[in-house]
Amino acid sequence: MLTRVFGWFYFSINLGAFISTLLTPVLLRVYGHHVAFGVPGILMGLATIVFWLGLNRFVHVPAGGTEFLRESFSEEGLATIAKLLPIYAFVTIFWSLYDQTASAWVLQAEKMDRHWLGYEWESSQIQAVNPILILVLIPIFSYLVYPALDRVLTMTPV
Repeated sequence: MLTRVFGWFYFSINLGAFISTLLTPVLLRVYGHHVAFGVPGILMGLATIVFWLGLNRFVHVPAGGTEFLRESFSEEGLATIAKLLPIYAFVTIFWSLYDQTASAWVLQAEKMDRHWLGYEWESSQIQAVNPILILVLIPIFSYLVYPALDRVLTMTPV
């Protein structure tokens, strides 16, 4: 259940990313920088207000105190961290390459034919491919792939 809730939460984030990736370049071209930056700023302000209005409905978990530090720096905790360090080397490489997609895709799109569906897409709208793939793949994985794998393997959220 928690995995599906997280999936739909991630889906909603990427729906917003998809819409804004398509809309912001058009706002920039048609109305200029003030509107292109103003609309997301206003929407972020509204999101903050919605968050504050719902603050009393959230579960408040008090800070764990120093127990976390004690466990992290125990002999077992340090051994676990040492085992994880090689993974983080690859995570760093992955994210440094992944975060270049926004600039690399836009620069590549400048040299491509961007006419599709009777519309000439802005170079910066090419970045919408990422959230649209996520929007398509979340339901496929949540309702088809993971349940099928769960019949063969024991799947856990973590």
